[in-house]
Amino acid sequence: MEESFGLYDFEVEDLQTPNNNVERLEAPSSGMFFETIEEARKYYEDYGRQNGFWIRTRTSSKGQNRSNDVTSVLFVCAKRRNVCSEG
Repeated sequence: MEESFGLYDFEVEDLQTPNNNVERLEAPSSGMFFETIEEARKYYEDYGRQNGFWIRTRTSSKGQNRSNDVTSVLFVCAKRRNVCSEG
């Protein structure tokens, strides 16, 4: 059973106009792989900065083992509102 914890707001510092001299990051797509959560966070921070928005962590989950390691994180646009499921 996965354990979810906290909603952490994380804003990118120094939101700037995109720098045309810097190589543009590829748009996020399904199936992207990152070695660490920190690597994924940096990618989304940089991508957001290039495209004029902040990100935040909506949810994160710990694995089933007792190490308390975070195994998944959901990053969303900081302007996104919580969505209630219909049913």
